[in-house]
Amino acid sequence: MSTFAGFHRPRRPAVETISYLRGLPLDVHQAHKEVILYQQQQQQETGGATSKDDEDDDDDKFPQNLAAAFSALDEVKGEIASLAGDEHGSQSIELLAQIAAPYSEIAARCLIHACLGYCLHLATHRYGSHVLQSILQLSITSLSKEDMAMDENAPPSLHENATGGVVPSLSDLVHSVVDELSPHLEELAVHLCGSHVLRTLMCVLGGVQLVTSHRGGREAEAASLLRGKPKSKKKKRKRSTDDPAMGGTAIQNAGTMSIVYVEGSKRDNDQFSDLLASFFGIFVRTTTKQSPGICSSWHVTPVRVHC
Repeated sequence: MSTFAGFHRPRRPAVETISYLRGLPLDVHQAHKEVILYQQQQQQETGGATSKDDEDDDDDKFPQNLAAAFSALDEVKGEIASLAGDEHGSQSIELLAQIAAPYSEIAARCLIHACLGYCLHLATHRYGSHVLQSILQLSITSLSKEDMAMDENAPPSLHENATGGVVPSLSDLVHSVVDELSPHLEELAVHLCGSHVLRTLMCVLGGVQLVTSHRGGREAEAASLLRGKPKSKKKKRKRSTDDPAMGGTAIQNAGTMSIVYVEGSKRDNDQFSDLLASFFGIFVRTTTKQSPGICSSWHVTPVRVHC
């Protein structure tokens, strides 16, 4: 079995950049509310409706949280791979992705483009794997018919990068991620972090999301938000008598997950479907040859959801 030796590792993130990102007053839920309000106002203006008085002009401004996320993304785009490996930096990048990517394919493309060359390192990193998973999944998530980065009131930086040919297309970027990870499928499939990245990548290519079936309520909502948050320390408990190591009958498993088919995603159906078939074929041939039981641990139940 080969090793991960030789992969590219980004330099340490700048302390000033982490402080800058942590100081941004960004909020995911507020950002979504602002975008919805802005889009409603734009539709009213397009339809010929006018505001009751001129004092409401401030409400027509481009969503502040989204504008801040776009500007910050352009500011730190050259350090995203480095920030992804830092506990606080990774949380900030995920926050930017959660605000910007669902409303802009350009933002999603910038995020993936910044990870190229470091995908293997990020996939096997404690914090970087969460960032890579979030960016990949959010890259096909669409909450807006129009790319908000192309709006006339949006900050021009991201738009200039995309239209200037600096950032490749979304399908080309995802293809590049697949090319980086494909030679290491055997190791990634059994890696604590890498296996989750592979599963997410397959879901992105298939246009689906995975939802843990045993979670619900607040726990399910929390799982969809920032990951990698510091956890409160728990007191050590005595080993249970059900522990297999103690002769018990407990069976270890990874849990059951449901496949949720999301319509209206930004994925290219033709290119992604072909890429998924090729990638999955390589994965099956590689992993089952050395470890026949790998795929059997990924239990999923398909569920179709219309959005």
